[in-house]
Amino acid sequence: MTKQGTITFYENVDWKKIEDVTTPRVKQYLRSVCNYLLENIKGNVLVLEVGCGTGEFIRQIAKQVKNVVGIDVSNKLIEMAKKNLQGVENISLVKADIESIKIPESYFDFIISMWTLPNLDNPTSFIKKMKKALKPKGIIFIDTYSEKATKDRIKQYQDIGLTVLEANDKEIVIKEGLTEKIYTKEDLENLFKNANMKVKVIKIHEFGYLCKATK
Repeated sequence: MTKQGTITFYENVDWKKIEDVTTPRVKQYLRSVCNYLLENIKGNVLVLEVGCGTGEFIRQIAKQVKNVVGIDVSNKLIEMAKKNLQGVENISLVKADIESIKIPESYFDFIISMWTLPNLDNPTSFIKKMKKALKPKGIIFIDTYSEKATKDRIKQYQDIGLTVLEANDKEIVIKEGLTEKIYTKEDLENLFKNANMKVKVIKIHEFGYLCKATK
């Protein structure tokens, strides 16, 4: 499940301010992930995005697939997404925690989760839940910041007025309630192995990894 401190953080944070202080290299990384997914997810397929945020990415992917379901644990973000996606008919939005919501088994062709993994209490359980919802030949895409992004992430938090209590090679701890785990490539490979999934960890940018996982 998502950490309660993380939920509180995302309910209260100023999203416009985050966008304003995001460093150029982090923005490059985010674009790299989005561009890769847009190139590789197309056609008459069903897509689930876990942690859909304000809906910016699913607006883009919805133009080239059959249907998209967006899930987010934050009431604030779901409401923002609803406003941003008004008039887009092939998108459904649900306020829920992925581990508590009932999802049909073997239902989605693609499952995406961007920048959610570092904030989870039990990432193995999270991946197993998504695995059950994936069709036999489906693909899960999960990305996360790399170790090299840590300095920029700390600067971003500080620039929006947050207090960094601790930062090491394992995690960044924010006084205001957020703890962000830092994953290495080996960590990610072991995580999917423990969930009994095959995975290719792609170094999509110096600041991030993209995991491409199958059953």
